Amino acid sequence: MRRFVRIGLAMSVLALLAIQPAFRSHAVSDDEYSAKLVGTWAGTYVDEGRGEKQYGEKTYCPNGTASGFIVYYEWVREEGYKEHERYFFKSRWKIENGILFAFDIVFYPKPWTGAKILKDRILELTEDKA
Repeated sequence: MRRFVRIGLAMSVLALLAIQPAFRSHAVSDDEYSAKLVGTWAGTYVDEGRGEKQYGEKTYCPNGTASGFIVYYEWVREEGYKEHERYFFKSRWKIENGILFAFDIVFYPKPWTGAKILKDRILELTEDKA
């Protein structure tokens, strides 16, 4: 994986969160965000109170397409987290005014029943530290 992303995603399947800096040294253009977003991103969300865990990876391509997968885990007593379901998806994407739009979303093996367009404000994109 080339980079890790810090963006607030309403789509809980990836649950990639970040804290927005109070001030930016310069305004970041949509083209700069788009260039930084291209690559494969990974995210994990854990809700220990509910015994749920999600892991996902998504690859953003320069041509505006994206694909990835999401794995849902559930807590099994004395065994830990066990994989419950796995979904694959593909979509298209674009960035306008600092907002990431995902559209033409296709999930399989089950169909996508969520919103037709997902909108997420980009808080920060950082370079890989590895």
